[in-house]
Amino acid sequence: MQELSERLSQCADAMSAQNQDGGRLSELVGTEAASKLKDMVADNNQVVSSFEDRVKVEVERVKLQRQKSLEVLQCFSLQ
Repeated sequence: MQELSERLSQCADAMSAQNQDGGRLSELVGTEAASKLKDMVADNNQVVSSFEDRVKVEVERVKLQRQKSLEVLQCFSLQ
């Protein structure tokens, strides 16, 4: 999970730079290229957002599994 969180952080940094630079670049290029660039940035944002959502779900699943495991261990230690 830690590795996924680190990769997610790296993706967020890259996407932030892409969003910032992509906007500036689209102002410099022709209309058709600007449209393609904006579409590419939007698609990449959607992919990263989906990845973030999957990582968050997986992190929550692992937390719940750990909590259940601790509860089971506590039950056995009380016996």
